[in-house]
This record gives sequence, C-alpha cells and structure tokens, in this order.
Amino acid sequence: MKGRHRVREAVLSCLYAAESEAGSPLEILKNRLQEQDWSEGEREFAHGLFEKTFHNREKLDGEIEPKLKNWKLSRIALLDRIIMRMALAEWHFFPDIPEKVAIDEAVELAKKFSTAESGHFVNGILDAIFKDPDLRNAKLV
Repeated sequence: MKGRHRVREAVLSCLYAAESEAGSPLEILKNRLQEQDWSEGEREFAHGLFEKTFHNREKLDGEIEPKLKNWKLSRIALLDRIIMRMALAEWHFFPDIPEKVAIDEAVELAKKFSTAESGHFVNGILDAIFKDPDLRNAKLV
C-alpha cells in the first residue's frame, strides 16, 4: 500500500497542475511522472487514477455538491475538491480498492497537503456520499 500512497500523492500533484496550469493534462502527467521509479502496476494505477479523475470531474463534483451544507462547490479549496474527486474515482472505477481505503487515503492527503480542518471536512463529505443509497446504486463505471 505504501506504493499506492506515493502514487496518490503524485497524481494529486498532477491533477492540481492540470487544473491550475496551461497545457495538456496528459503531458503534465507524462512530464511529472517520467522521473518516478515505479513498478508497471504503479504506473498503470497512476495513469488510470489521473484519467478517471480528470475526465469525470464534472460528474464527481455533481456527487460532492449536494452533500455540502450552506456551501457552494466553488468555495471549496481546489485541493480538497481534487482529493475528494480522487477518492470517488477510486470508488467508482477501481473495484479492488475498498471504500474505507479510499476515504482513509483521501483524509491523509488532506491532512498532509491542505488545511488543518480539511481532513475532517473531506472525511465527512465522502462518508455522506458513500452512505447515500442512491449513489451506491448509481456507480459511474
């Protein structure tokens, strides 16, 4: 799991760059990841997580926004949105990753790279989404 945690950190960095910098998202991924000393499985996971998260961000945001109480999605820090999108992409597109792992990893990323409150915030929103029976039955796959 330590390998996948490192991959998640790198993918988070790439997704943030893809949202905030000019240029091709896949070129950003390629350029930032080419120096990584990863196994083929880790590279495949990185590419898959990046692509599924980036290309489905509107749908993933559509799952996040209804769970926000008295907040608009645009007011949520970009980093926190990306972290939640990644966890949701894992839930939807990577059936080998248990939802508890997706949430735990997202919380750890939020604690490490975002604000002091982000870990609790990300945990609460993801927990509400994963417990929603309508969303559980409507996976994006």
